[in-house]
Amino acid sequence: METITPGTAAGFYLMLVSFAVPLLFKDFRRDSVSLVLFWSLLFLCHSVALTNAFYSTTYGAGADAIVFYNKAVELPLWDEFKLRYGLGSAFYINYLGVLFYYLGPSVFLASELSVLAFMFSCICLFKLMSITGLYTYRRWALAFFGGLPTMWLLSSIPMREAYEYLFFMLTVYFGIKMHAEKDLRYYPIVLLLAFCMSLFHKGLVLFMVPLVVILTLLHFDSRGPARIIPGNSRKYRFSLYTLLFVLVVFSVLIIAQYPHLFHETQREVFSGEIFRYIEEYREGKLDYRAAYGLQLSYDNPLLLAGSFFQIVFYYFLYPFPWEVENGKDIYAVMEIAWRLVLIISASVLVCRSKGNYRRIYAMLLILYFINSVMWALGTKNYGTAIRHHLVPYWIIVLLGAPIVSEYLKMLFVFVRSKLTLVKDNLIIRQNR
Repeated sequence: METITPGTAAGFYLMLVSFAVPLLFKDFRRDSVSLVLFWSLLFLCHSVALTNAFYSTTYGAGADAIVFYNKAVELPLWDEFKLRYGLGSAFYINYLGVLFYYLGPSVFLASELSVLAFMFSCICLFKLMSITGLYTYRRWALAFFGGLPTMWLLSSIPMREAYEYLFFMLTVYFGIKMHAEKDLRYYPIVLLLAFCMSLFHKGLVLFMVPLVVILTLLHFDSRGPARIIPGNSRKYRFSLYTLLFVLVVFSVLIIAQYPHLFHETQREVFSGEIFRYIEEYREGKLDYRAAYGLQLSYDNPLLLAGSFFQIVFYYFLYPFPWEVENGKDIYAVMEIAWRLVLIISASVLVCRSKGNYRRIYAMLLILYFINSVMWALGTKNYGTAIRHHLVPYWIIVLLGAPIVSEYLKMLFVFVRSKLTLVKDNLIIRQNR
């Protein structure tokens, strides 16, 4: 049980505020069912945060979460408070360390900040449903997104996943908004949000590149470049592209002159040694049961392709049903089956849709697989895979909710008709 600090009080303040924030959005003020569902999900998250802080360690709150917290607590204890440079875990530790420096260490505060990120993600999900023409299915999507046990368990502890999928969602939202409104003034916002996403994990630094490229390609559709500012479009376009060119050149020079500023992952990519780095990263202790212990072989193109697809296959489908031995394995298999249902449903929606919506849905599905493949290359066991699957999970929820909800409604009608038939037969028999 943690000691009471100003940080603890701040955590309780955030908990109370989180229930009031949804009322600021008309989506929830006008839809009481969505509001109650949202509050129910927040209640689950806060319950996990309270349990983890004041009672006992919850699922997923050991190992990495404890390391992040302990290192963040150590920062303010140094003689001179100094932040550690770096991306990923180092950035997250610095972020918590600054808060603990001013408010005192608090597991509850760190947990509530993750819940806050989850809360804004749910709101962003509604905005994405609206801008992609799927707003009718918002309740289903909210239930599928927040109702996944690993979502509300791992989004309520001092971990990075909640921040990662929040900034991922925001980046895509403003990218689609830029495309829908034909206005490049959203482009700097897209770049800023993508950068914020990359701060929380070294792998997302690499994913940021295809993410921004794909959103840029979406923006330039068959009707040509977007409208910018009436009367000054050429000048604005020239200024923007000049700025982007300067940023690219500046980035290349920084990378070339100061490689030590970057994490080893980015350095290996820039130097062309990414395959060797992945192979070395995947080596190590693999004797625990959750590990599937595959290595990336790049001696020749056939071995590279074969090992690559095997790693991705295991990332999506391991553990296999015949290897189930305990409750965690059963849950993992059930979550895998659920994700497959959503992926298939999302693919069906892409095939059914037409025009601009089809372009947007296909783009989202491509981003889902690119992000998943990136995680697959750096994941060695299904416990970590479950965490990583949360980051792009919102995409298959967004696209899969319409088809899944249709079939659930059909199933409900079928079951109700059968129950009515059985009831009528019983009544007829009694009357005889």
